[in-house]
Amino acid sequence: MPLAQENERYIQLDSQKLGDDLISEYSQIYNEIFSVMESIVPVHTKSNNKNSFSPTTEKFDAHGISAGQDNIGHIILALLSFTQLKQSDPTYSGGLLLIDEIDATLYPAAQKNLLKVLLRKGNELNLQIVFTTHSSDLLNFLSSRNASNFKNSTNFVSLSNSLGIVTVNEGFSELTSLLADLNHEAMRTIKPKKINYYFEDSEACFFYKSIIDGVDFGCENNYKNLSISCGTYKSLIEKGFEEFFRNVVVLDGDFVAGFPQNQNNNVVFLPGNERPENVVKTFLETLPENDAFWDNQYQYTKRVFLSNLIGVLDNRESMKRWFNAQIEFWGNEGINLFSRWKESNPEEVQAVVERTNEITKRIMDNFYELSTNS
Repeated sequence: MPLAQENERYIQLDSQKLGDDLISEYSQIYNEIFSVMESIVPVHTKSNNKNSFSPTTEKFDAHGISAGQDNIGHIILALLSFTQLKQSDPTYSGGLLLIDEIDATLYPAAQKNLLKVLLRKGNELNLQIVFTTHSSDLLNFLSSRNASNFKNSTNFVSLSNSLGIVTVNEGFSELTSLLADLNHEAMRTIKPKKINYYFEDSEACFFYKSIIDGVDFGCENNYKNLSISCGTYKSLIEKGFEEFFRNVVVLDGDFVAGFPQNQNNNVVFLPGNERPENVVKTFLETLPENDAFWDNQYQYTKRVFLSNLIGVLDNRESMKRWFNAQIEFWGNEGINLFSRWKESNPEEVQAVVERTNEITKRIMDNFYELSTNS
């Protein structure tokens, strides 16, 4: 209950006991949770039920705070206690924070912001944070793509007696089922409408898009260029990063020896044993001067190509600069060049298409979405 509703209470104006650093962090966390920019003064409050630091401003004192503000004050104080322990105790190794009904008295946006704070502070302070909730807003948030950063740091356990006995289910895949149970709704299965394709860079994206151009894999293709290295993709996949098991990761052919594609990953390798830029360079070097590719509106002939190669070093940076300087002469996103490459390399094109089809079918079969919408 809010402090103002307690029968016996007194307010101790002794906020400096927290120390300036902790007061500053208290204010920062409070503002982050409630999405405000206020000067917060945590005031020591004590009653028969509470001994805490309540958030106050120039507009309201501790008597004026809501139950939600009061609850957040307790949670912030618990986090600051761990911060102080970590700073003062050389043997500190982390801790356990238990929160019952974390959503109680908080509006939906504050609930989500609180979870983000707890994830960050849990990592910083090596805390295991256990909370209970019946909030469909929180559960919907955790099951959405917007909460993907929670998946590798969070586990989920649900208890249900909908079948007459208490059953325990674990894992994020159970969230949608639990939401249906909470709302007394039936579920229907919906195949994914969109699959994301992740690349190392734009050069790889252009190459791959041209290879699968015109192929229908049963859902919308969403291309994402995150400029992430092969090594980083490999590390995230090996650590079980869920996003890369629900979607497709396209890697350059020069990495194939270090990370073979198989049934346990969703990796597709581009053709060749080199970077896409080098594959393109080698291909153009093999085209005779009278090949139809060189007859184009840009007057980009074999001689122009060779001239533009002068001074280009065989390293990643130099080849990337060359590729991006030339692509405007190869059609929109290099389509004229890549189409010509496909004509000469049908077996490699077919291998990429078949691997992609294998992965997308596996995603459609195993990572279906559940909906309770009518």
